[in-house]
Amino acid sequence: MNKTALLTSALLLSVQCAFAQTEDKTLVVVAGQESALAYNQGIKDHNNKSISEAINNYSKSLQSNDNFYQALYNRGLAELTDNRDADAHNDFNKAVSLNENPRYYLARSISNARLRNFKEALQDIDKAQNLGYENADISYFRGMVYLLAGDYSQAEKQYNFAISTNNKYANAYCDRGTAHFLRENYKAAIDDYTTAITINPSATYAYVFRAQAKAESGNINSALNDIKTALEIAPDDYDLINARGQLYAKNKQYDKAAADFNALIEKYPENPSAYISFGNLYFDQQDYAKAKSYFTKAIEKDPYNYSAYNNRANAEEMLFDVKNADKDRQKAESLVNTKL
Repeated sequence: MNKTALLTSALLLSVQCAFAQTEDKTLVVVAGQESALAYNQGIKDHNNKSISEAINNYSKSLQSNDNFYQALYNRGLAELTDNRDADAHNDFNKAVSLNENPRYYLARSISNARLRNFKEALQDIDKAQNLGYENADISYFRGMVYLLAGDYSQAEKQYNFAISTNNKYANAYCDRGTAHFLRENYKAAIDDYTTAITINPSATYAYVFRAQAKAESGNINSALNDIKTALEIAPDDYDLINARGQLYAKNKQYDKAAADFNALIEKYPENPSAYISFGNLYFDQQDYAKAKSYFTKAIEKDPYNYSAYNNRANAEEMLFDVKNADKDRQKAESLVNTKL
């Protein structure tokens, strides 16, 4: 599985988080004015993508009402965005124990999938279905789990069903495109991403993935045009800036790539993706010690990141550090081979 494909799989989760965040953003009656005010501010921060501030305000709202399940749910979503998967999982567990809402089960399925607990993720989706959630969405989330587990054939089947139920389901086309991408069927991937964009022209994630598929097909300039179009829609989007930096690096425009990665690390120091991208840049320039240092930083931010371990192993091999390279390779394989 190549680095670009792995990045596509990682970026996919931002789509699921955005999908979940469309729900439960209205304040209900809670005990204590202070709790209500903090929660309302958390919602505003969350919608403005001020994730750290949102987490802090959701936490304040829970200080005087620790059974405030909407705050637990939304804090969990914010924690997912901030790559705090274990914390998010704990919040979803408590939210579900207080209110068996199907949205909460779907959110927990995301944290389970991120933690590579794939059986538990599918069980959560089954519970959401039993509580009456729509079949197209159920199939979509199942597809996400199979995709992250590496069962691309089963993922495609789930996305096919979602699309047959709702032929305007842009996210399902996009994620089916990712399943094609991971099989290196770039033409089919581009076709599905294009359909997703046609349905939802503001779907910036579809531009990111289509750009990567075009890049793998050797069409860097067209890929950069996709990112340019998407950045006109969302000029501060993390994934878009990271993807642009990767394309610059692929095109040997290292200074421009480094500028994008540095800007992301400065603004979002807890997100591992830019560290991995920087590591890849230095690896391509044969500065393997620097590459290793950035992959190590990515692992510190996300201990479950396959790409970071795999790429660090590549750098260690080039540094003749065979012992640590074998250790990292084994860790990477243990992550990617987690079974359903």
